[in-house]
Amino acid sequence: MKKLQEILGLPVIDISDGNEVGTVKDVIINAEKGAIEFFIVYCEDMEINTTVIPTRDVVGIGEYALTIENRDVIREISTVPDAVNMLQKEVKVKETGIMTKKGRLIGKSGDFYVDEDNQCRICALEFKPLSSKEEIKYIPRECVITFGKKVIVVSEDTEEKTVGLESQIQVQSGEYDNGAGAAESTLADRMESVSSPSALTEDTKGDLAEGGVFEEQPFQASQQQSTLSLFEQRQRQYLMGRRATKTIVDPEGNVIIREGEAITGEAIDAAKLHGKLIELVMNNQA
Repeated sequence: MKKLQEILGLPVIDISDGNEVGTVKDVIINAEKGAIEFFIVYCEDMEINTTVIPTRDVVGIGEYALTIENRDVIREISTVPDAVNMLQKEVKVKETGIMTKKGRLIGKSGDFYVDEDNQCRICALEFKPLSSKEEIKYIPRECVITFGKKVIVVSEDTEEKTVGLESQIQVQSGEYDNGAGAAESTLADRMESVSSPSALTEDTKGDLAEGGVFEEQPFQASQQQSTLSLFEQRQRQYLMGRRATKTIVDPEGNVIIREGEAITGEAIDAAKLHGKLIELVMNNQA
């Protein structure tokens, strides 16, 4: 069992020659499986700007490295439609609001744990209650109904099923049961409903905002901060001067960059601000 924080920043080792070929920068979550589906890696010697490794191609995740059979499994993200689609859904799991099936906001998630020997399925979440005076506890996977973009939906009795110690988390094998409400609708339908702002009451929106549920948390380790900085610098350098192959607009319809225009720093900043950076990464040429 591994915490996400223990995986980010790990060197990626090609076991065919023993060389380090990259560093784990982030992960992409498959919300329907409740698992890490791809690892985003930074490769210093590769010209392509964003690369991923499918979880199925990972040999192992140890204390000191993530290992792969050979570097051929590292793919440019634009060639992996599933990775792009999942990334655009922005399901993070970490630092996300936790809401019961009946709409009670009970806290937010901290880090999360995956079973590295079972396709990196999520097996538990750190649970931070709304009251900062309460200690962090752990929510077992069986309590989770939906991993959504804005909130994680859990069963109504989740607070009774939390455990107080990391050692009490039980790693489950095989397919996970999505709780008592699983039969009421498909996971995709539930995820769509909780991801939509219209699905939240005004009181709930206020609670989420006041509790800092949507606040982005920076990497804590200096190595991970350095990796992220290098990754973003390399991504920016890659895009600068290339030309957009389609017109990209922000959610309000304002043009960020037109087809055929050279990509500038201002265009990259605007795309990042409006959540269109992946679209820009996917639609450019030299």
